[in-house]
Amino acid sequence: MERWYLTSERASKQFDQFRRMTLAAGLVGRKRSLEGMTRKNLHPTLTLWGRPTSCCGGQLVSPPKHDQAYLPNAIARPGLLAVLAGLLMIPSTGPLLAQAQVATGAVSAVAVEPGRLAVGEVESGEVGSIEGSIPDGTAAKLADALRGLPEQLSVEELPNPEAAREELLAAIAELESFVKLDTANGEAWSNFIQLPELRELAQDAKPSRAKLAELKSNLYQNYDGLELGPFVRLRGAIDEYRNAVVYGAGGQRTLGFVENRQKALLDLLQKSDAQPSDQEMQYTNFLLKFLERSKQAPATIDAITSLYSFPNVEFEIHEDFVNQLAGRDVAQPRDVNECLLGTRIVGTACLTGDVTVDLQAMDGGIALGLNMQATMTSRNRGFNRGVVLHSTGTAPVYATKQIVATPNGISATPAVVNAQLFTRINAIEHKCRLVRKIANRKAAEQKPQADAIARGRLRRRVAEGYDEQVDEQLTEANSQLARLNGPMPVLSRLGMQRPVFSLASSDQSVYASVTQASATQLAAPAPCPIVIDSDFGMAIKVHQSLPTNIVETLLLDRVLKSSNLDNYVRQFSDEVPEDILKEADGPLWQVYFRDYQPVVLKFDDGRLSITLATTKLLGAKEVQKPAEVTAVYLPEFGDGTLTLRREGDLLIEIDDTGTAVTALKSVIRKKFESIFKDAIVLPVEKLQQRFPKTAGLELVSIDIDDGWMQILLR
Repeated sequence: MERWYLTSERASKQFDQFRRMTLAAGLVGRKRSLEGMTRKNLHPTLTLWGRPTSCCGGQLVSPPKHDQAYLPNAIARPGLLAVLAGLLMIPSTGPLLAQAQVATGAVSAVAVEPGRLAVGEVESGEVGSIEGSIPDGTAAKLADALRGLPEQLSVEELPNPEAAREELLAAIAELESFVKLDTANGEAWSNFIQLPELRELAQDAKPSRAKLAELKSNLYQNYDGLELGPFVRLRGAIDEYRNAVVYGAGGQRTLGFVENRQKALLDLLQKSDAQPSDQEMQYTNFLLKFLERSKQAPATIDAITSLYSFPNVEFEIHEDFVNQLAGRDVAQPRDVNECLLGTRIVGTACLTGDVTVDLQAMDGGIALGLNMQATMTSRNRGFNRGVVLHSTGTAPVYATKQIVATPNGISATPAVVNAQLFTRINAIEHKCRLVRKIANRKAAEQKPQADAIARGRLRRRVAEGYDEQVDEQLTEANSQLARLNGPMPVLSRLGMQRPVFSLASSDQSVYASVTQASATQLAAPAPCPIVIDSDFGMAIKVHQSLPTNIVETLLLDRVLKSSNLDNYVRQFSDEVPEDILKEADGPLWQVYFRDYQPVVLKFDDGRLSITLATTKLLGAKEVQKPAEVTAVYLPEFGDGTLTLRREGDLLIEIDDTGTAVTALKSVIRKKFESIFKDAIVLPVEKLQQRFPKTAGLELVSIDIDDGWMQILLR
């Protein structure tokens, strides 16, 4: 039998990384069975799918058999983590066994059969069991989600052209009243939106679909006011009217087209490996958009998108870097003027030390202890009926506040302070020796009581000051969080879905994730599988679906005109690059984008590829055929800059054959060479200037694989 061994060091790193992944998903630390776990909890990409080296990075003595794999003892420990970690090494189907062979000869095992997981000690024969489901490939799950589609199709649910026309006319009337057309401002808005032409289209028996798309996209720009209700209603009405004209008027033909697409996609998926191919994902995205626009099969849409609902951005911040951000030195001098047991105390005191962060495990938020370790030193004089006492004091002080941060707010417990006080009377002044002797005896008698009172005052004073300072910062942080959770006009203007945030923490790191996807967009299929195998301060993990979804929202149904390039840039930046100004002032050209995923980014095999999909190009030379232009980049880092260097020539595919294709490719290549440059320089120094706290971080590595880009900073 061929055996597959992992070195203990590598296995330990793999286990630590897996623990971080499952902690972020809320699995670690929960005493519960696997029964009823959904795909969001137990995901098929945690298995190997025939690619063990990319998943585990272990050292292979010989190629692994898919019927047996050997794990490190630390991973194959009985319990929930053993089951999940065992699945990392197991393919998707059939009865399997994952074992751990250790130096002592003890063997722990995870036995996996369809519908059943069992963990236990093989030697003793006492095998415990946890019921759960074995994950199938995503392709199989996608096929299952599609099979019920035909039964959900309904002609009655198609958008109704007449109802959509009435809604559009009502939306136009509301906006005309809102902007007050008889004013200069109202006239300007009317010209910007092209209201007269829009009204004509609404009354036209066969309106131009392209013009409707252009007028709708004009309302999705970052200009003040476009987030207001009448504008939002109008663009929604335009979209609904266009969908009714395109899909609703087709009736049964529309549903027949959907069924044909469903069958074609099912045929591809049945021949697919565990994970869908790029072509199958393209078909899936097209079908999702078609179903949304034709108001069909919401259950199928939900079933498909649920397979791709993991966060597409993950952050992991190590405790050391958290301390760099939140930790600080303490140096608080103060004057002393108080009365203690009838003696007036006057002098100075100084609290010196530092504040550190101690992270704690929490699911759904961040828990931490904000700890201050300091020393209070004092030099005082005490005055009591002519007697002067000279004293010094030292007090080790420890204060802590428990802080919990969730996406909805930040709260803290009152400070808990522990302090010890050590004082010493160095001298007693009085002109009479007898008085000095009596004062010395009296001071010695009262010292324990005086120290106890002073210690209590010190604890109370430190607690009040610590609470005041920390709570002031938390108030500001909560204000910022409230603004983040409040209305986001920019997102509304652009029609973008509000991102969903989640937080978690362990005793070593803070985890944050963001999911950016609309109702018919796909996020990540699983957490980032790339192993962190080096020390780091911050890990940033971005799935290819994030930029793809954002760009789709910005460019969908939009005609990109060279004359408007500078205006687009000014909506988001105060500076317009020189090459953009040059294009805007040059000969006019227009790019018509595909009506789903016009730009697709792919992260795999150490490379970043960008594919731009067009339906036609207009300009001095025209291309009236659908085309895809792909550029592949390799990341390079040096001298404080991150450079994306293009690999090879542009890859151009045109939906046409014949002798004209070569000429068309030449036209496209000439146009897009200036966009997909040989090298794109990303100035890291400017980012660090904007965020000074990150100035101490250096880039450790950039790993790109399986749809993810992982950037490690140290």
